[in-house]
Formats: sequence, C-alpha cells, structure tokens
Amino acid sequence: MTLGIVKARARSRTSSVISSLHDQRQRAVETVASTLDQHQSFRNLGKLRDGHCCVITGDMDTEEWDRRGRPDDVDFGPVEVAYIIPFAYTSWEKSTQCPGQTTSSREVLWHCFPQVRLVGMQVSSINSLLNGITLRDYVHTQFGKYTIAFKPTDTPNVYERKLFNRFPSAQRRTLPQSSRIKFTHAPGTETFELPSTALLNCHYRLAEILNAS
Repeated sequence: MTLGIVKARARSRTSSVISSLHDQRQRAVETVASTLDQHQSFRNLGKLRDGHCCVITGDMDTEEWDRRGRPDDVDFGPVEVAYIIPFAYTSWEKSTQCPGQTTSSREVLWHCFPQVRLVGMQVSSINSLLNGITLRDYVHTQFGKYTIAFKPTDTPNVYERKLFNRFPSAQRRTLPQSSRIKFTHAPGTETFELPSTALLNCHYRLAEILNAS
C-alpha cells in the first residue's frame, strides 16, 4: 500500500468523524431551538390550566388580574410556570446511562429516580405540562432551591406541602395555613395534563436529600 493511499484513507476517516460530530451538534442545536420555541406555549398553557393562579398561595397573576378588571377581593402578584425537572437535568439521549459532566444532584436524579426516564423526560419533552406548575415568583425561586416541595399522598392529585429549614421565614408567613394542596383543572382545560406525580415525587425526594444536613 502506497503512502498516498494511506494518507487518503486517514483523511477520509477524519472527515467522516468531523462530519458526524457536526451532524450531532446540529441536531442538538435544532432540538434546543425547538424547545425554546415551545417555552412560551408551555407558560401560557400552564397558567391557563391552573387558572392563572399560584397553586400554593392562590394569588392570581397580575396581568390576568388587570384583564379581569382588578377585582378587590382577589389577591394577586407575579406568577410563573415552573419546571418541576429543570432543563439542565434532562437527558440528551435515550440511553439509560447518565450523561457526563453532571452535578451531584443530577446524578442522584438520574440513577435513583428511574420514574423520570419512564415518564420520558428528555430535552424534547421538557415543555410538557406534566413538568409544569404555576407558582408565585418567590415560591418559584424557593422551589428551584429545594426549600419547598410537594409530597404525594394516597389521593390522586393531592399533595402535602413540605417546607424545609432554609425556606425564608418572612415568606413562610404568607403561605396558607393548610399544607394540603389539590391540583385541579381550570374550566375548559379538562383535557390538559396535570403535574406528574412521578416528577413531583422525584423533586420532593431530592429536596429531602439536599436538606438532610
């Protein structure tokens, strides 16, 4: 075999590898772009399903309160549709192997909570209503820090609100006294998916682990 043939074959293999990597990156970019396009729909449908109100405090979204003529008997404030499982925690592959370079929390989620995989939590499905819950802005912040969580009960769609030590004391006093929360559909959204028990249970278990010390 001549040196020229060897070099040509080496260039061919290198070109194929580069092309494959480029295709993978392109698919990843397209997936993320599609996901970002779906985010606004996720937010709009999540608020609609939850009646434009925080599922914990009952406060109505300020913009919806304005649209309804600013009723005096309705508490209001900024609300946001929170991801139960954040974008950064989802899998890029259908493989059961944990992706590399993950945080310890993500590794716990991936290895210890197979329900997340069974629900099909991938980048492409991050904006499913199964993964969304409407919260006041300050509750959303604490939900993301695992200082508040929803513990499933034996009754479908009924949860016990769990507060952990680092949930701010001043904000704690703004929450309803009852810790029982039932997820329901706003009128006209009965076909919308309610938050996934498996995903909320995963979030709750992670909160227990992260607040154990």
